[in-house]
Amino acid sequence: MQVEAVAEALDIPKFFLAKILKGLAKERFFHSQKGPRGGFTVPPEVLDRPIIDLLRATDGSEQLSLCLLRSHDCTPDQPCPLHHLFRDIQLDLRRVLEQTTLGALLDAAERPLLTDLTSPVSASLIAHLN
Repeated sequence: MQVEAVAEALDIPKFFLAKILKGLAKERFFHSQKGPRGGFTVPPEVLDRPIIDLLRATDGSEQLSLCLLRSHDCTPDQPCPLHHLFRDIQLDLRRVLEQTTLGALLDAAERPLLTDLTSPVSASLIAHLN
């Protein structure tokens, strides 16, 4: 895929996308080839990687264990008021991200999950996790 074509399809700046793809190539999510016929390709083994690897490479997975109220004092021994309510949800989400491969997002049965991950509000993703 050529950066220009993807940037145009997503309506985002080409240089912004190129920087993101370059970082993902460094993490081996893409192969990159320079030159007029260059671009990015997805190595087949990437499809076997869990979604959480992509999260770690882009945003970091620390957010999956942050306190919902952003309390610095929130620990299992001294929990915030929401700690016990959301800890199981965080663990379930982490499990889904660890057990679902990127390739599964391309399978016909999982296409609704891919749509949910790209939509601003993801009510059916929550339903999928239940």
